[in-house]
Amino acid sequence: MNRMTNVFSLGLVACLGVVVATPVRAQNTPYASEHYFNGASGFNVEPAGGNVELTAKIKSCPGPGNDFFSFTKVYPAANPGIPGPTVATDMGTGLCLAITPLAGVVCTVPTPGGSCSCDCGVDAFGTADFSITVLGNGVTVAPEGVPLVDRVKGLDCKTTGANNGHGSDLLQKFLVRVTPGGSGNLEFTVGGTTPKAGTNPFVIDTTGKGDLQLHNEICVAYAALGLNYILHTNADRGSIAVKPSNFDGAFVELTYPVTPPTVTQFDVKRLAGASNQTITTETLSPDAPTVVTPALSGWAMMVLVVLLVAAGIWMLRRRQKLQSA
Repeated sequence: MNRMTNVFSLGLVACLGVVVATPVRAQNTPYASEHYFNGASGFNVEPAGGNVELTAKIKSCPGPGNDFFSFTKVYPAANPGIPGPTVATDMGTGLCLAITPLAGVVCTVPTPGGSCSCDCGVDAFGTADFSITVLGNGVTVAPEGVPLVDRVKGLDCKTTGANNGHGSDLLQKFLVRVTPGGSGNLEFTVGGTTPKAGTNPFVIDTTGKGDLQLHNEICVAYAALGLNYILHTNADRGSIAVKPSNFDGAFVELTYPVTPPTVTQFDVKRLAGASNQTITTETLSPDAPTVVTPALSGWAMMVLVVLLVAAGIWMLRRRQKLQSA
């Protein structure tokens, strides 16, 4: 029986030996951007007006609530409309000023272009910990100093009314929600290199579609480009989104390749004739847990165990025959 015990012991060691615990983390680009592009009219916000909300989450700022900054700009009906670079300047300036009153955070006075740098005591006092920079039609929230990784946790943008759309330069994940009830077409563009060649940009007609139907169609179109997606309900928003209140229904979560060539941005654009569109996009970098990755699949592991048990039974029977001989 000792020999049989040895066989099972060796088999157990073999089973355990092929499972390797490997820490796995997704791509983590250290900065995030939101850009506000113009429609065919030359405006980002049409003369009918609309609201633009921008929210940033910075991990490293101390104190309760000091890692969450939000600003909303209401554009009333005006003639003419508002071009993208003006919207970007307004959002950068507003975000800088929204941060300034918070205890423990000191930001420079926004430049005329809407940029500032902020110190929240992570590095030596007086050294910028993150910056808000406006360039063209984009607003970038970027870490400063060392370490850069994980400081910028998310950037969320929600637009309503006659806004022609916006897009995100990316952290680890991307979320998108289109509130149902609008009419007309939205155009979705994936920047960079997608895993598969497909229709890019693609167009989704939102007219008359329910929440799940609308977002399922968005999922199918992204999947055709080789992107990994999860279709969520609002029950999931609290554990995923940086700004959960903006995901009050179905939404799509996307992940993308972590090594070049890779996806660089996602845009959602309102096409001519579309109306009553509320579009939320968010790029985020959640704290990723360590994942244990087995070197064998579950099925391969079960086959190995069965073979070891069979070998043990064969050895036992052979021993019994030898003893009775």
